[in-house]
Amino acid sequence: MSAQLPAIQSTSTSVQNYTTNVLDRNRPNLEDLNAENQFQQTDNIQTLTLHRGKIFEELIEAFQKHTFHYSCALKIEMILPNGETEYAEDVGGVFRDTLSEFWSSFYEKCSVGTNLKIPYLRHDFNETQWKAIASIFLKGFTTESYIPIKIAPVFILSCLGCAIQDEDLIQNFLHFVCESEREILRQALLDFDNVDSDELLDIFSNYDAKWIPTKTNINLFLRDIAHKELIQKPAFVIKCFGQVFQTHSRISTSEIMALFNNIKPSSKNCLAKIHLQNANETTPQITEIYGYLKKFIKEVDDSTRSAFFRFCTGSDLPTRDIYVSIINTTGFGRVPIGHTCSGLLELPSSYENFVVFRSEMTNILQSNVWVMDIV
Repeated sequence: MSAQLPAIQSTSTSVQNYTTNVLDRNRPNLEDLNAENQFQQTDNIQTLTLHRGKIFEELIEAFQKHTFHYSCALKIEMILPNGETEYAEDVGGVFRDTLSEFWSSFYEKCSVGTNLKIPYLRHDFNETQWKAIASIFLKGFTTESYIPIKIAPVFILSCLGCAIQDEDLIQNFLHFVCESEREILRQALLDFDNVDSDELLDIFSNYDAKWIPTKTNINLFLRDIAHKELIQKPAFVIKCFGQVFQTHSRISTSEIMALFNNIKPSSKNCLAKIHLQNANETTPQITEIYGYLKKFIKEVDDSTRSAFFRFCTGSDLPTRDIYVSIINTTGFGRVPIGHTCSGLLELPSSYENFVVFRSEMTNILQSNVWVMDIV
């Protein structure tokens, strides 16, 4: 793939502290803005105003009340916690950041599970809310190739009306349970005679098992429990998602399943998306700083790689390419700048060594006070 830099008027991500200035008297209060007056449409562009800290609730409300066409661009205008409008013109980056924030909140508020999750029924969510969430899923998939990869694939397959293989059910369930349970269940599958029977029975009792597991029935036993937890319990949500998915003819089961592997924030997937701008015009200093970045990506965990991609592209998953430009800055100006719409990352050239680079990059990714503005 060519590492040619796209044309830019982009949104950049820099590190600043939010101010707490008194709101402009002419600026509407947060309570005055609702899904009715937040939405505008002109030609093939739909514009939506959201508030940081309320993205989850406001995006669901907007998708309940308005039709978002998959062929139309969706531009997001973001209001900061202090009531000021974020200085960013959305050319894709702010929407990707919105998707990242939405699904991160969804995992916390509407799902159960560890490595893989499934939606759980909330008393305050009815059919319209779940269908709105399904529409958000489709909008992210069709426009940004973004899907919430922590949702169990067998759940999505069920929403698409696909048959589920027993092995897929079991493997998804092993990543649904906690790590300690996962190790016991894996041992039971591989070497039942030597598994701790008390711990195994304790695990199955947590899932209301009606049988006693044995060496001969353990696979069938585990499959049935996995089906109950991953398919039967969220059956109402599967029905709601399925009704939305069926209305969209362009959705591809094979494409969605491929994305589950291709956009995991592994070091391999992430490094494949990172390119050096003007690679034919390098210097030893540029090569060294670029090497620091690649080493950093290899060493850190998935959550840090997700934060890095969100800083650079808006998406917390490696769905887009990043183009690295090494710039000459020193002192307080030595701060990486991510242009989320174009995927351009500007890295200072003045890092003394890898340890300094790693320390400063980690501090930025953990700061959680990124502000977007136009450059």
